[in-house]
Amino acid sequence: MLAEGSSAQEKLLEHINWQIDQLRRTEGKGRRDVAGSVLGFTLAVGFGYLAYWLLSQDGWWRWFGVVSMVIAITGLYGIAESVGVAERDHKGRRIKASGGSSEEDDHK
Repeated sequence: MLAEGSSAQEKLLEHINWQIDQLRRTEGKGRRDVAGSVLGFTLAVGFGYLAYWLLSQDGWWRWFGVVSMVIAITGLYGIAESVGVAERDHKGRRIKASGGSSEEDDHK
């Protein structure tokens, strides 16, 4: 427990308030990419099942299951990228923060 009115407590409260402001800003401007999530889910499930089926078959063409696994893993990445709340452009791509010093760098 920090002492009431101490410098450490003030810094901690300042940091907590900064994190709340960051969360409000992200939640206010951010959105999810629903189309990307659906596409990722479709790729992951469809090609995941295809990979399972191909790898369980006999014959040389079962090795196409490896390619299907790579596509399924790409779909999983697409889900993870699309579900997160972030600022996005009109196509659903995340807007990257510009370089340079910012408030965010000061509080890490």
